[in-house]
Amino acid sequence: MRTLLAVVLTALLLAAPVCAQPASQPRAGSVQRALELSSAGGEHNLRRAFAMLEELALAGDARAMGELGDCLARGRGVKRSPSEAFHWFQRGAELKDPRSIRGLGYCYNLGVGTPVDFARARGLFEQAVALGDAESLNNLAVMHLRGEGTPKSPQKAVELYRQAADRGSLHAMCNLGDLHLNGLGDTVVKNAVKAAEWYQLAAGKRHADGLCSLGFCYQKGVGVRQDPARAVELYMEAATLGSARAALLLGYAADDGTSTVGRVKDPATALMWFERSAAAGNLEAMREAGVRHYHGTGTPPDEKRSMAFFTQAAEQGDADAMYQCAMVFLNRRTKDPAALAADRAEATRWLARAADAGHIQAMMDVAYCFEKGLGRPKDSKTALAYYTKAADAGNTRAMLYVGECYRQGTIVPKDAAKSFTWFHKAARAGDPQAMSLTAYAFSQGDGVKKDASAAARWYRAAADAGTPQAMTRLGVHLLNGDGVKKDVSQAAAWFSRAAAAKDAQGMCLLGLAYFDGQGVTRDQELGLSWMRRSAALGFDPARELVASIEQQRAARQAADQRAAEAEKARREARPAQRPGRRPSASGGRELELLAQLAVLGLAVWALSETGSGWTGDSDEGRVCISCGGSGSRRYADSTIVDGQYVPFDRWGWCTDCGGTGRR
Repeated sequence: MRTLLAVVLTALLLAAPVCAQPASQPRAGSVQRALELSSAGGEHNLRRAFAMLEELALAGDARAMGELGDCLARGRGVKRSPSEAFHWFQRGAELKDPRSIRGLGYCYNLGVGTPVDFARARGLFEQAVALGDAESLNNLAVMHLRGEGTPKSPQKAVELYRQAADRGSLHAMCNLGDLHLNGLGDTVVKNAVKAAEWYQLAAGKRHADGLCSLGFCYQKGVGVRQDPARAVELYMEAATLGSARAALLLGYAADDGTSTVGRVKDPATALMWFERSAAAGNLEAMREAGVRHYHGTGTPPDEKRSMAFFTQAAEQGDADAMYQCAMVFLNRRTKDPAALAADRAEATRWLARAADAGHIQAMMDVAYCFEKGLGRPKDSKTALAYYTKAADAGNTRAMLYVGECYRQGTIVPKDAAKSFTWFHKAARAGDPQAMSLTAYAFSQGDGVKKDASAAARWYRAAADAGTPQAMTRLGVHLLNGDGVKKDVSQAAAWFSRAAAAKDAQGMCLLGLAYFDGQGVTRDQELGLSWMRRSAALGFDPARELVASIEQQRAARQAADQRAAEAEKARREARPAQRPGRRPSASGGRELELLAQLAVLGLAVWALSETGSGWTGDSDEGRVCISCGGSGSRRYADSTIVDGQYVPFDRWGWCTDCGGTGRR
């Protein structure tokens, strides 16, 4: 009896390990069947595949644990659950399953269900590679490319991508296609044909991302002949595999008419595809569906349905969706003050969440709310903190704001050097206004060492970017040879461009260029016209110039008028030539004196027919009837009248005033 019992116990003990270690003898056929169902696509198949994998995982199948974790991480056939995904990856990794180890590395790499830990992620990927997992080799390549947990090395990344692709990694094939499509510095040269070839290799294995990327090539004609119909076929094939990206692309195709007969836009079909992609976990599709429900595109407007999609994406950490939630509350219209205040408060709450999640525009909006006291108490320092955060994230408008705060010293102590640093940073990021401010700082030595050459370079950069004021300043540098070679023609050309862009100072300087003929053909009327236009825009120096020029012109015209009147008086004062009369004996001297008298405003008497210069019959006792004087007379036998020699009897004139009389 004891012997029989011993035999039974021994048999049970020997059999126990077989039941306790199903991972060592996985039911591969069942897992494979679940994967085939998943690849077939469709929500029903995805749910069936998940149910099969869950049953196998609960039974201890390590490979099923890894695949189950993937379903939970991506939301395939089940609601997305990062924490449960991490749990199953961890269980499978403990059983040395390469797929589970890779999944666990993915969680640490991206912070799925656990805090980000690049070092642990890299270690897990290397462990999976040692077990023959080609996709983990692809993940290591990604880390080398981004410099995550290892020094950044594009060359090493490309090397690992190629190794992974050679071992059959479909993700690596797609990644190599992306690198050839976009280029990677000197490491990978852009080659659209090569990109399409890599996508074709992955698509040939019915890899969803490969199908989508190849479809994109056909849709845009990148590396292959353009064929929108073929693109839609590839998207459809990927969509049947459950690809959320494919459903998203089909939504866009229906939205622009690519996927419809006659290329007619079909917003209702587009919405259907966006909702299907959203159901598969695509965050972009959730936002697109939310936007269409909000605006009523392809469906009646439905704010509640819209918010459901936005919040679904927001709760998964999507900053853009958080921002959309804020916009919904901000755009609500109500006359109820309490409701309006509640909406404002909710909007600012979502804006703050989006800002904290890295949404740059949300940072700017939150900063503005604090700056103006909208939806929360006014707080300039907190506003500056958010502007600084946005500036650190690369927003050039925020950089300008922070730089201006340091320049004016309104919120923080005035600091010209810090102000210049922010302006210069925004300028290097391509902001035209910041380029002008940087140039001005160099020209004035404000927060940086004075450098006319650097000022001219930045003014040129801003001018090339279309900033009118910079065009004018660059023209001034060229006109004066300040930091650049003097070139009055180029200066006038830049003044002309600034004037065309309605810059008042540029108009004034262009007017001066024409007025003085500097760099352009002299045209004072055109020059004055530009100065008047500048003055009309409120440019005070132009107003003063116009006033000065018009005053000088008025004075000159008055002088010319007086001269003309004098000439007219001189001509009128000349004795008339009558038939039978001889010309006056006074000659040219008389005309000169008369002209002088006219200019002095003195009365000029005219000669009468009997002679009216002197009274009396003889020289003795004669008095000049013009001046009343009795000065002696001078006589001549001839004179020149109007250029002609004229002989005459003895005529004389008063030596005191020049008056003439007949003797």
